Amino acid sequence: MIERHLTFNVYKDKKEEFKKVFVEEYGPAMAVMLGLIRVDLLVNRPDQLSQYQMVIRFESAETAVDWHSSAAHQL
Repeated sequence: MIERHLTFNVYKDKKEEFKKVFVEEYGPAMAVMLGLIRVDLLVNRPDQLSQYQMVIRFESAETAVDWHSSAAHQL
């Protein structure tokens, strides 16, 4: 299994838009990828709600590369 962590610093006035894009676009695009185990969007620090951590788990390094090079990821 491969696990990747990405940190996003989001302007406070953009955090609802950021979460909406994750739920409506990014998450569904990832869900159809073969080898994806799970993707989560977490609040990194409860006292600073504008910082998020995306945790992505793939079955293998190859499936992680497949996602990274996919058309959906390039958008």
